Amino acid sequence: LLSNIAGAYTEKTSYWEVMDMGAYKKYAPETDKVLSETAMKVFVKESIADVAETDRDSDLTKAILALTAVGKDATKLYKENTNTPISALSKLNAAEQSTSAWSAPYTLAVYNREEYANREKEIALVNALLASQGENGEWDEFGTIDTTANAIAGLAFYMDDEDDEIKTKVEVAIGKALDYLSTQQNDNGSFSDSWSGANSNSTAMVAIALAAAGVDIENDARFIKNGKGIIDGLFRF
Repeated sequence: LLSNIAGAYTEKTSYWEVMDMGAYKKYAPETDKVLSETAMKVFVKESIADVAETDRDSDLTKAILALTAVGKDATKLYKENTNTPISALSKLNAAEQSTSAWSAPYTLAVYNREEYANREKEIALVNALLASQGENGEWDEFGTIDTTANAIAGLAFYMDDEDDEIKTKVEVAIGKALDYLSTQQNDNGSFSDSWSGANSNSTAMVAIALAAAGVDIENDARFIKNGKGIIDGLFRF
């Protein structure tokens, strides 16, 4: 399945698809399903142009994650015919940073690379995510399932934080969020969003969140319904 998906992405140049290909290469280092030379050149050129022109944190975060995923240094980007480097990380640090559950987790993913760490900004984003969690454990922003899963994935970086107070707060929040998601799982193992019912994206988002939080997604009883786990639910689609 993964090989087939990667085979369809070799000429793709969007941030998320390039990021996917970088992740797949790490998973399967011997694969021949990689971005073509042409696609890589187009992606890098367009990414540098985007970084040079934007001050939006979400745009910068996507560029940094995708560039890093394919082995590029996001702190030293050169536009054509110039020797002056542009640092996407410096621009991100200077940007006003969104606390949305659809932005902050990706910014936290950037900062959790050792060479990109920014403790002050990380803790501010973590605290903002913690403060926006609902009493029942959900995050409600354009629906609850995908949003809650995304928030878990971002906070999971801090489950073993060096600050005991942050660590405890994150563990409690993720525990509540996992309990909420457990109550929302369908009998066939899948998950539904607010608009289209059961779907592969929501199911995959929850699987990512569980993996990030260290949950055994095949054997944890909280996520097995009617004998069906989340992987069973995902493979329905």
